[in-house]
Amino acid sequence: MTASELRAALAAGQLGVEALLSRSEPATMSADVESLLRALPGRSAAEISRVLRKGGIGSGASIGDLTLRQRRYLLIALGARPGRRPVLRARSAMPGGCIPM
Repeated sequence: MTASELRAALAAGQLGVEALLSRSEPATMSADVESLLRALPGRSAAEISRVLRKGGIGSGASIGDLTLRQRRYLLIALGARPGRRPVLRARSAMPGGCIPM
């Protein structure tokens, strides 16, 4: 995908932050982080700039420039929408129907 196709997929909700950061093709790796993240629905340009600044991600940084720490930060900062609680997964029952404590 080209950078413009990535932006369109993000804007349409067809691609999330986690999926974006896990892509490894050259076009994605060279794409500008800020430009892509500004396409996220429901996120203002000011919010994206603030998140990048707090994460130590400089202007003009590409996806390929991001460290593992910065990627994790973006997932946390942008992964959950305000007002939404994370989905808690129930523990699976052990053999015999016992639930682990």
